[in-house]
Amino acid sequence: MSPPGACSRAGPRRARIAIEIAGLWVASPIDLIPEFLPVIGPLDDIVVVAVALRYAAHQVPREVLLAAWPGETRLLERLIGQPGKRGQPGRRKTDP
Repeated sequence: MSPPGACSRAGPRRARIAIEIAGLWVASPIDLIPEFLPVIGPLDDIVVVAVALRYAAHQVPREVLLAAWPGETRLLERLIGQPGKRGQPGRRKTDP
């Protein structure tokens, strides 16, 4: 097992690119919503980071994420969703 904080290049390229774009977005001085507006200023950064993390988490196999996650499992499962909770592709819910 690698030491905490070690960087792994084993993840899918798309996942790494999504995280890198989110990092550039946060570091960029150009924002959709100006930072000086109270409360809603950093909102665009928070949304971009959350979407990028969720996308990246869905690209990496669950076992790999759980093995690399240093925190509580329930926090990671809140981000990526628990197994079996996702809808089946191609199926629609029908009302009874």
